[in-house]
Amino acid sequence: MYEWLKIIHIISVIIWMGGMLTAPLVGTMLSDQRADQQLRLRLRSAFSRWITPAMILSLIVGIALAQIGGWFTDPWLLTKLVLVLVMTALHGVISGRLRRFASDPKAELAAWFPRVSLIVLLLLAAVVSLVVTKTLFAG
Repeated sequence: MYEWLKIIHIISVIIWMGGMLTAPLVGTMLSDQRADQQLRLRLRSAFSRWITPAMILSLIVGIALAQIGGWFTDPWLLTKLVLVLVMTALHGVISGRLRRFASDPKAELAAWFPRVSLIVLLLLAAVVSLVVTKTLFAG
């Protein structure tokens, strides 16, 4: 059962992170080109239909894996959980920006929005590093 949960977790994280990395970039391109409203709506729809459920599945299965592994007292997991909470909050920021962007044809994305992908990438690198090196930090 553990291996299947791990597979589900990895796949859902890949989908979640793929969306978190690309949505800000695609949104910025749509904004720069004054894209039609239909494309804005499609971006928002894809984020809410695919990326948000992948995030929820990642969180649920990740908690199950941590419970099975008995890692809730391990420093690496506690650090990872803080980073995942930051990532989840960032997901909410992206979702909110895309919602406003899709609902208002005159809306522009904030100037900092393209940099969100870099923040996501750095957080992802930190989380992956913690998971790969967890035995170094095991208590």
